[in-house]
Order: sequence, then structure tokens, then C-alpha cells
Amino acid sequence: MTIVKFSNVAKKKTKKYNLKSRITSALRRIWFYGPQRKEAMKIAKERGYTCAICNKPNPKLQIDHIVPVVPLTGFDNWQAYIDRLFVGPEGLRALDAECHKTHTAIHSGIRKKNKKSK
Repeated sequence: MTIVKFSNVAKKKTKKYNLKSRITSALRRIWFYGPQRKEAMKIAKERGYTCAICNKPNPKLQIDHIVPVVPLTGFDNWQAYIDRLFVGPEGLRALDAECHKTHTAIHSGIRKKNKKSK
């Protein structure tokens, strides 16, 4: 009997389980369908769907937190994260996609620099 060994047998890749990522995703999903965001969209409609940064009208606005959910210094603790995520409509603003993307990229860049300096 001859035993044949295959050296190039594909190994199944396993994804690393990231609990923090799963929790933040679940919380953001809850927020997305929650009353705070709906109220902010209602206010945006009353204001004529104008972006809070560039003041251009756009019916497809995105809701942004005025105070970042994750501070510019990085994640601190769950209770603070939840408190900043579930703010009332006064802590939210409507932005068009371009302004929201730019604003988010700036904050992400600052967080990245702060993380490297630690």
C-alpha cells in the first residue's frame, strides 16, 4: 500500500472573532432604526433637506453625530460609547454623502495618528 501526501492541500481559513467589532455593529444597527435617528430625519425634512455643512439641498442626507461616537483619542469605554451613540436629535445633524465622507475621513485620520503616537 502506498501513502500519498499532498503538500498543497488548501487549509480552511478561520476568521479571527472580534467581539468589540460585533458589539459596535449591533449597537449601530439598533441606533440606525431607533427613534433618535428618525427624529433627526424628520427635522432635516422640515429644514428642506439641506446639509448642515455646505447648506446644499439634497434629499438623500445621512445623519451624523455632532460629537463623535468614538472620541478622537480612541475608544474609551462601553458606557461612554453608548451614551454618545444614543444622543437625542439635538446631538445629530444631517449631512450629504460627500460632506459626511470627508468629515468622517478627517476624524479617522486624527484617530489613526493618535493611535500611532501611543
